[in-house]
Amino acid sequence: MIDEASLICLPGEAFGSGLEAYLRFAFGNIATEQIPQAVERFSRQAR
Repeated sequence: MIDEASLICLPGEAFGSGLEAYLRFAFGNIATEQIPQAVERFSRQAR
């Protein structure tokens, strides 16, 4: 996903048991105005 959409995500299980079905995205290092663009890039990859 990093190569195709410039997004990084981690498997939920890295944050504890019972979270295997989840992905975790970090938005802490981008401006608030850029979040919608990041969500759009993820949405295109998820299809």
